[in-house]
Amino acid sequence: KPTYSPSQWFDHCHIWTRGGGGWGFDKTGSFRPMSWFMEEFVASGSFGGNFLINAGPDKDGRMMPGFYSKLDSLKTWLAHSGESLMGAEVTPGVRFSNVPLTSRGKDIWYAHLERGFKGQASVLTGRQPKSVKCLRTGKDIMYAYRSGVLTFTLSDKDRSFTDDVVKIEF
Repeated sequence: KPTYSPSQWFDHCHIWTRGGGGWGFDKTGSFRPMSWFMEEFVASGSFGGNFLINAGPDKDGRMMPGFYSKLDSLKTWLAHSGESLMGAEVTPGVRFSNVPLTSRGKDIWYAHLERGFKGQASVLTGRQPKSVKCLRTGKDIMYAYRSGVLTFTLSDKDRSFTDDVVKIEF
């Protein structure tokens, strides 16, 4: 998983299936969880990379059934939170937060609370936000802003099993 931008343009290539082997068709049809996919996708996007994922068809051009359910999950996530990665810009700086960030211009930042993240998110913004909201639910999030640092917590009931995105508008 990327932890820095290796170049201005890069591809992060990975195998989505778990059946062993390599790039191409995997007859086991066993895929890594969506939380894994989202962590890789967010890491790639936050550093300006393209996430190239392996999932290949069989000799007759058919995909394993599990592939389609994974795509349905991705489609659902993209419907509510896709703006945080699709066409978004790279992180405004990994040193600014304890969660991955992406942005749209200077006035919109997205904080990605991945499945394993627990506790309070902390983002060094240097400016008071106009709004802080969860993209999946559309709900405003209670936050504190002190000395240039924005902090907030998503309750367990507001968390999902993949990546919860908090949109910060200035």
